[in-house]
Amino acid sequence: MADLPTEFKGNVDWVKQPPPAQAHETHTLHFWLQSPDGLIYQGFMFYHAGRTPKSPITQEQNGIEGKGYLIPNAPVCERWGTPTYPPPWVRVRVTFRTAEEHGGNADVHATLLFHNSAAPHSLPGDVVGAEEFDRIDASIGGNVLMFPGQGSGWILTLTKTTVSL
Repeated sequence: MADLPTEFKGNVDWVKQPPPAQAHETHTLHFWLQSPDGLIYQGFMFYHAGRTPKSPITQEQNGIEGKGYLIPNAPVCERWGTPTYPPPWVRVRVTFRTAEEHGGNADVHATLLFHNSAAPHSLPGDVVGAEEFDRIDASIGGNVLMFPGQGSGWILTLTKTTVSL
């Protein structure tokens, strides 16, 4: 495998484990995702094996992905009832190309897909927005990834855990 940023590799190694004998021991990454304007989502991410790991198409590359929900905080409450109220669900996907043609460094990308609820107080429904990042900064901390972009960028904080917490 091409070299992932050292700070990111430990998290991938944690979730890239065979299924355990007890399902509650499944390795996962708990995430906190903060937007440039203070919105916060939290959820869990799991390893996703790529179908064609050397593919330039990010949907077919190895990665970690998961879904999370919006945490009520001041920026969310300030938007209540307005057209700019944020979607309640997010799907986070961080992919990496394992091809060695990049000088030994992995090509890391991230995608955020925002979902409305299928019904009030329900699971994710239709995709209503997306953000894609072709540059990831993993140098700001061992469990933190930054997706540079507008303003200060999105910050993804990862914590190693199991599904039983």
